[in-house]
Amino acid sequence: MNNNSDEGEPVDPVDAAVDDFTAMARLLYGSGALPSLIEELPDFVIDAARQLLVREFGVGSDLKLVAGVQETPPGVPLPHDVEALAQRLLVILYTGETAGPAPSTRLGHYPWALAWRVLAFTKAPGICGAGFGAWSKS
Repeated sequence: MNNNSDEGEPVDPVDAAVDDFTAMARLLYGSGALPSLIEELPDFVIDAARQLLVREFGVGSDLKLVAGVQETPPGVPLPHDVEALAQRLLVILYTGETAGPAPSTRLGHYPWALAWRVLAFTKAPGICGAGFGAWSKS
């Protein structure tokens, strides 16, 4: 994490931690195999995933995940405790799950779920595709 911005002003540690988490999440879900996904997922979806992870695993779990991913060389398995956090994060991102108070609101980011981006043959229900009537041409 960088403590100074390009202009020499201090960086807010909370903002820097969120930026580190966002970069780590994009690294995990992109994993080189799906490079086009890396910039497609909106920041608010990643932030909601971070909040849900903290809610489930406790304060600091997001920072533990970032540190674990940063400290583990490519090709080396993550430590067991970090692996559990990484797996849960990926489930959240691929399903669009959120921390909604009621079951009907827990898939609040369903349209942005990564699953829709890796399933080339379909899209999220209710999301328009390639123009009017495109469904009839497939």
